[in-house]
Amino acid sequence: MGNRPMNSTLRIGLIGCGAIAQFAHLPALARARHVRLTAICDGADDLLQAVGRRMGVSHLYTDHRKFLEDAPIDAVILAVPDPFHVPLAVDAFKAGKHVLVEKPLGANSAECLELLRIVRQTNLKLQVGSMKRHDPGVAFARQFIQEKVGPILSVSGVFRDTIFR
Repeated sequence: MGNRPMNSTLRIGLIGCGAIAQFAHLPALARARHVRLTAICDGADDLLQAVGRRMGVSHLYTDHRKFLEDAPIDAVILAVPDPFHVPLAVDAFKAGKHVLVEKPLGANSAECLELLRIVRQTNLKLQVGSMKRHDPGVAFARQFIQEKVGPILSVSGVFRDTIFR
C-alpha cells in the first residue's frame, strides 16, 4: 500500500471476531504472504481472548478507539455488523489506517459519499470485501448454467446471513 517496499510485511488489525472474521478473514490472513495479523478488537472480551489465543495475537482491545490509537497496525479489516461499517471506517481513516470493509459499504448513498470524501482527503486506501465474484464455485456455476442449463427464464431466491439482514 502506498510506498511500501515489495517484501515488507503489512500489519493488519481486525475489528470484529464474528462469523465472517472466523470463516473468511482469519483463514485468509493465515495464508497470506507479506501480511501479519498484529491486533484484534471486539466488544465481547471472551470471544476476543479466544480468537487472540487461537491466532497467536497478544494485542487485544475491547475499545476500538484505543485499538486505532495504540495497536501496531497499518490497515484495518472491519468485520462488524452493517450499521458500524461507515462510522468505524471514518475513525480508522482519521487514525491514518487503510481499510477493508465488509459489504455493504454503507447504509445509504449519503454516508458512502461522505466516506468517499474522507478517503480522498486522507489519501488512504479503501476496499470493500466483494470476494465472491472471484470464487471458483461461483465461476463454475456461471459456466455450468451458460453451457448446460441454457437460457434462464425465472429465478427466485432468498439469502440471509445474520439477524441484521
